[in-house]
Amino acid sequence: MPLRDTAIMRAVNFIVRSPAVLRSVIRDRQVANREKHFFSVCAIKNESRFLSDWLTFHHGVGATHFFLYDNESTDNPSAVLSPWIDAGIVTLITWPGRAQQRKVYAHCVRTFWRSSRWIAFLDLDEFLFSPKQVAVRPILERYLSCSGLLVYWYLFGSSGHVNRPDCSVIEAYTMREESPRLISGKSIVNPRFVRRIPNAHNFALWKGATVDTNGTALPYDRFFDKRVAKTPVFDLLRIKSLLVSVTSGFVRKSRTRGCILPKSCSQIG
Repeated sequence: MPLRDTAIMRAVNFIVRSPAVLRSVIRDRQVANREKHFFSVCAIKNESRFLSDWLTFHHGVGATHFFLYDNESTDNPSAVLSPWIDAGIVTLITWPGRAQQRKVYAHCVRTFWRSSRWIAFLDLDEFLFSPKQVAVRPILERYLSCSGLLVYWYLFGSSGHVNRPDCSVIEAYTMREESPRLISGKSIVNPRFVRRIPNAHNFALWKGATVDTNGTALPYDRFFDKRVAKTPVFDLLRIKSLLVSVTSGFVRKSRTRGCILPKSCSQIG
């Protein structure tokens, strides 16, 4: 495409998007510093066996609210969730259907954009934490000028277990790959600036780009381009992503990724 045509298309895109960008900025200014929650987590679930571990862990590092979408659970999660709901810590939404993750995330952004400055979008086998300190909030406060923050993950395998130990999943699975073979992670976003959700990892934003903790911009359409993020950073925040099933009674390895046997892993968090 000639440079002149490219410039014209950029100008047209700017004009078309300007009202939506302005609306997102106005929304942010309306609620900034007045949100009920600073750091929340959104997840879609269909089993609850280890949900208590996941909630307790993230509440312990500073998440003050959870937007949970019940995707056709079959094991009566109310027994686990009732105390959290009664305490006002969990909002539970019933959401049936298959392959609903992006739709759930979009609903969360549209519905709860006033409620939280940051929303992390995680799975129930992913645990967000800082290797430097317990509380995550002081770290997130460093990125208030950003619209999205990418946190890279380490993949954890079965740690030598064939059957699941009778302890929390955090205590049970402690062995991970020494260096990431799949450079990926999950996003924590300001919901006012989310434009669309092309995948579950990185969101398209109206204003700015998602950055990692080094401040490197990671545009969503080049998220998996190793030229953009060839050196993932784990210094301030990281995600412990479990490759074993946390919703069944037995350890099952991933067919496509990750270390499963102790000899291929490192005893590091």
